Amino acid sequence: MKVFKGINMDIIFWIIFSLIGFFAFSLLLKTNVKINKIASKKEFFPKDPQEKYFINKVKK
Repeated sequence: MKVFKGINMDIIFWIIFSLIGFFAFSLLLKTNVKINKIASKKEFFPKDPQEKYFINKVKK
């Protein structure tokens, strides 16, 4: 019975460990997606006004 109890605790530990790992991984993916969306919008790096002016000049 002692051996069975040890195996049972091991299983419970691995289930908890894998759940925490999965939760952390999904959180990491969510934040990565958010960072990519912000970076793709270039909110961190707004365009230089002069650059916009020259791009508009070239288009016309």
